[in-house]
Amino acid sequence: MVLVDRIRLDSELLQDERVRKLNDAALGAISSGGVGQADSRYLCDRVACLVGDSFVDMGLATYGSVGAIEGVVRDARRIVFRRRTFVVTGKLSLGSRTAVAEMIKERGGHLSAAVATTTDYLVVGVAASRDWVQSSEGRKIQRALELRREGRGPEILQEVVLRKAMEFGTLLVDA
Repeated sequence: MVLVDRIRLDSELLQDERVRKLNDAALGAISSGGVGQADSRYLCDRVACLVGDSFVDMGLATYGSVGAIEGVVRDARRIVFRRRTFVVTGKLSLGSRTAVAEMIKERGGHLSAAVATTTDYLVVGVAASRDWVQSSEGRKIQRALELRREGRGPEILQEVVLRKAMEFGTLLVDA
């Protein structure tokens, strides 16, 4: 019940298909009157889909296969597109990087390839990239965190927040 209540209280969680499956499995076990051995295995598998293997290896909770990064932007209304520079890392569910770059450009922003002191936002995709140096983060995330420790780093947001911000973000019309 604690798990179901936690998911119910955070509408962003329910946007992830894996969380919805976990929630459905938990509700199914509750409605059947208890968690049997098969239910327990299935629930554990659903949780493993969310936290990935890195939790076992490093004790780092994950979002999908992406590390849970402290201080990420969770409020999509805070994202400003106009005259801001975005960098993307990880696999995107929104589409190709070209498509995402176009979506950002339509809202007045710019997509860059590398994290620098001029980067405003680092968007972390829903799944880790095979090129990441660690299972939970790559060089772009490491660089962003390093810059943030120096007080010069970009805001970090998960792709789900960017998706929501795009719903709020005004499309610019060519004049």
